[in-house]
Order: sequence, then C-alpha cells, then structure tokens
Amino acid sequence: MRSWLARPRSLALVVAGGAFLILGNAIGDPTVGSPNTATADPPVAVPDTTPCVVPLFSGVTFADFTPKLFSFAPPAGCAGPWAKVVLAADFSVTAGRQFDRTASIWLGGANLYFGTTAEPSRTVSPSWHIENDLTDYSPLFQSPQAGMVQLDNLVNDTFTGILSGAAELRFYPVARRADPPRTADAVLPLSNGPTGGTVALATTASRLARTCSRANSWAFSSAIATAGASGGATR
Repeated sequence: MRSWLARPRSLALVVAGGAFLILGNAIGDPTVGSPNTATADPPVAVPDTTPCVVPLFSGVTFADFTPKLFSFAPPAGCAGPWAKVVLAADFSVTAGRQFDRTASIWLGGANLYFGTTAEPSRTVSPSWHIENDLTDYSPLFQSPQAGMVQLDNLVNDTFTGILSGAAELRFYPVARRADPPRTADAVLPLSNGPTGGTVALATTASRLARTCSRANSWAFSSAIATAGASGGATR
C-alpha cells in the first residue's frame, strides 16, 4: 500500500536506529523564520528496499479524554523477517490556545511511541512528523493486534486547539543476499492491559522463561497527574 504520510525530500545526516525521532517540517526541510515546529533530529535510517505500509489510524481528532482504538494486521504478502520496521506519524493542532499534551501509541499492550505535542498560538497551527525504529519489536507484528492512541485533550471556550493525527507502520523487506537483523524473540508488554496504557511499575509483573539469556527493558516516566497544571498555554 502506498504511504500518504509525509517523507523528507532529502537527508543531510543519517544515523542507524534511534528512538522517538522527530522531524521538523512534515513536508520537507525546516524553513528559516517559519513559526512551525522544527528539530535537528534526523529521520530513521532505512534500507533501499520498498516498504510494505500498514495504516494504523488516519484523520483522528483528539478533543476529549477518550482513547482511540484501532486494529492491526500483518502486511499481506510481506512476511518477516524485515530489515527495518518504522513507525511514522503526522500530528497537527489548530491555531488557538492549548497546552502541550502527552501522546502515546500502543499495540498489543506494547508502547510504540511516547511524547508530547506542540503548542499553537492564535495565528500558528503547528504540524510535525514523528518516526520511531521498531525493528526490535518485530515479533509483535507477526500476528493481528489491538491498538490504542491515548492523547487526552481538553477543548472548551478557553482551550480551543484541536489535535489530529495519522500513523502507519512501514515494513522494509530484507534485500537479496542480505542478512536480516537480529531482533527480540518475544515482546512482553508492561502496561495497563491488552491495548496498552500507563501503569505504576510496582503493580506490574512479568515472568521470564528459564531459557531467557538476555532481556532489554524500556521504561518511560511522566508526571501525568501534574502535566498541564504547572505548564503554560500560549495565547
């Protein structure tokens, strides 16, 4: 399937791997003097093979506190192992007044992305592109999974900015005569349920197999209870 999400037109720097990489302008290189969101991070380095694209969600608006659910199925005719698996997402917020909000994307209970949104102003509607190298999560993508986007956003007469977004997974096949990367044998989510969600680590337990020789743990901390209370919204 063809990808409709933004891709950069050129790269000045390329690095292997990398987590939670953010591109600047979603339609190309940042413009000097532009009020839009921009960072110096490069996109995820990918092979020359053509990716199989699986949309996760599209045209979703975030103007309340309801999780947005979606379904995932492995790419048809594009079975693993894959040379690279990349999460790509585009977000935007309408001009107005709004806090920066915590955003997270989950699949099968595993966290694919965790970050915050940009704040708008009365005349600026920011948009930004996000990429995340999920190649190590390859076992997670070998079967259908339930997913969720959590992006709580208060919209009223004072806080008027409405967030929207779309995301997809890009599966890059292994090139001929190339060896596939070494990935995890299993992914064990530490979350609030089968579709994901944050949870206190003290209340979460997972039992590893006796034959396990190595385990990597990723944890993200956030003061969710105070997010927005101590921050300021732009006018």
